[in-house]
Amino acid sequence: MIKISEKFFLKLKKQENYYILRHDDESIIIGTNFLIKVHKENLGNIFQPRHDNIDTPFPLFFLITANEKNELTKDFKKRKLPIYVLSKKIMESNNEDIRQALDEFTLESFKV
Repeated sequence: MIKISEKFFLKLKKQENYYILRHDDESIIIGTNFLIKVHKENLGNIFQPRHDNIDTPFPLFFLITANEKNELTKDFKKRKLPIYVLSKKIMESNNEDIRQALDEFTLESFKV
């Protein structure tokens, strides 16, 4: 059974776009926000219609785990929620590599 190291947890805590919702020795639930542009039209005045593009935050969360056989991972799989399985290489890498790996996973998992 692989456990998530305290060093990796501290590096993850320092990431500015990601926040930790829950953690234990084997898994961490991470949250982040996507900004989605919403097009709003204001047709109150027919002679001067207006429209705005508004950035709307969309909250996302996923599981980071080192062990695929724990109870929380089974619950996430049952509900078809994204799971990022850690490798030792990522656990031992620097903050920039961790951020890049999380960004890539987030973009791949939540494609519309």
